[in-house]
Amino acid sequence: MSVFRFRAQCRTRRGRLIPLAVWLLCAATAHARQTQCNQVHETPSCDDAICSALVCEYKPACCADTWDSACVAYANSVCSGCGVNQRSCREIHWDVSGCGNTECCNLVCAIDPFCCQVEWDFSCVVYAGACPAPPPLECGAAGTESCNAPHDSPSCSNADCCEQVCSYGELSYCCSEGWDDFCVQAANWYCPDQCATICPLQADLETEFCSENTNDPGFRSESVGTPQALTTVDMVCGTVQVTGTASETDVDVYALNLTNEDTDGDGLVKVRMTFLSGSPMFVSLVPPAVNVAGLASAHLTVNSDHCGESTQWSCVAPGLYWVVVAPGTDGTIDDATEIDCGGHLRNYHLTVEHAAVCGTPCGASSESCFQVHEGISCSDPACCAIVCGTRPLCCDLGWDTGCAEIAIDVCTLPLAANDVCGDATPMTDDITAFELLTATADSLACSCAVSVTPIGQDVWFAWQPTDNGVYQVSTCGTDFDTRLQVFSGACHALSPIACSDNSSACSPPQASVTKPTVRGGYVYLIRVSAVGDQRGIGQLSITPVLTTPACRADVDGSGEVDFGDIAFALLDFGPCEGCAGDLDNSGSIDFGDTAVMLLEFGQCPQ
Repeated sequence: MSVFRFRAQCRTRRGRLIPLAVWLLCAATAHARQTQCNQVHETPSCDDAICSALVCEYKPACCADTWDSACVAYANSVCSGCGVNQRSCREIHWDVSGCGNTECCNLVCAIDPFCCQVEWDFSCVVYAGACPAPPPLECGAAGTESCNAPHDSPSCSNADCCEQVCSYGELSYCCSEGWDDFCVQAANWYCPDQCATICPLQADLETEFCSENTNDPGFRSESVGTPQALTTVDMVCGTVQVTGTASETDVDVYALNLTNEDTDGDGLVKVRMTFLSGSPMFVSLVPPAVNVAGLASAHLTVNSDHCGESTQWSCVAPGLYWVVVAPGTDGTIDDATEIDCGGHLRNYHLTVEHAAVCGTPCGASSESCFQVHEGISCSDPACCAIVCGTRPLCCDLGWDTGCAEIAIDVCTLPLAANDVCGDATPMTDDITAFELLTATADSLACSCAVSVTPIGQDVWFAWQPTDNGVYQVSTCGTDFDTRLQVFSGACHALSPIACSDNSSACSPPQASVTKPTVRGGYVYLIRVSAVGDQRGIGQLSITPVLTTPACRADVDGSGEVDFGDIAFALLDFGPCEGCAGDLDNSGSIDFGDTAVMLLEFGQCPQ
């Protein structure tokens, strides 16, 4: 054993050094018996002194009595090395190094020592693919292992489930090469009676060992210790065990401190719990020091069974709470239905989150579920509930792009309010959001059709500029292909004055930019359309480029620009800095000013 490996493994997973005396004891007993750490045996300790020390620090009986299945299960969780744990060589595991197939493990670590010194990462799994394949085994044959735990041998012990998984072409390797995490997940999906949870890599682990009652004071007379502390946003994997005897039923208790989490001062904190288990279990949020009877009146209870993930939330007063995980349903503990320790030592995982914003948000907002907005939730309660169930922050922090995209995919979309010209949405020189999701397509052709692709759905806006001059009208920032048109006149008599298809001024260039010259006070109609069958959400912006106040050319104050104003200009023709007729501020009245008068010729807007 290298010095590096000794240093890496002479600590618990939490980084605490193993007492030297414990390590020496393990080394002596293991050397005398030469028994494998990943196999059950009647004698104490196992043949890897470091692994023995790690396991026996938490469960001393493993080095004093027998090395039972619980000792093997814990070795899988904390021990590193070839043939020391039962982890599959074809499975990534970053918490320990090495794998269960000694021959393959030695081959991989000869190529890349990192795999036996630090962690079994993706590269190690790739190298393991070159290992000789184990002999093929028939589904359900003697010697096959559980369908709900990864192993290097092919097939698994439940014949029907095994055959169902391997009948899918992409998973046929599960019955010829090895049963990896993908095979396990397929078994969970196709064979619900074979469900097993797989602990996410980012999760913390319950510190209580399976079959022990050290973190549930008050629930069992022999229980000792204190609840394990949770952070306010935490995922933890744990284990409960039921042997059919009430006094031996394992209940897990976690401490949750919400004392300082009411940052918005409304006297409430939202708590969300997401729970997944392989057997019938529940998790309840209760006041501290509650007894078994108190579970039935918990603030919040979430049930799970057969890897069915469930999420519930509730608003509670800030303070201290217990989070209790137990076998059974709806706060009633089941002491009869047997539950074993589960694969990888964990048979449930739980995520606890909190947010200061509380209340019943869905339906309280007036904002569309299909458009981004700063507030939480949206106006359609049913759609809001679906979105927030998928992406909780939509009802906690704000309705971002991800929330709107989920709503577009899963909810019934209403017809766009400005689908037709007669219902054009009023806007000013500003930025306005638009959606091309459920609009219909007008028959009006595009006046600058540079592509053979026809126009798809479109929406309309009514714009009344304040000043005369040139403005930029743009859909830049929109990530799907748009076309843009600006019209003067009424809907029944539209006259195109500017249009745009793709513009290199935008990124991506499928968006559109045009710069029409308009008169202040007059209403113009803007049509934003998608190309083909594209759809999405975007923004329409209008910004002034070169403008002058509307009706500035009415120098005689008659209420309209007419020949009287042109006559005034001709009388003052020549250098005349600051004169009313110097409309272009050139320092003189010239043909440029008379051109402006002719451009604005007519009645001034009211």
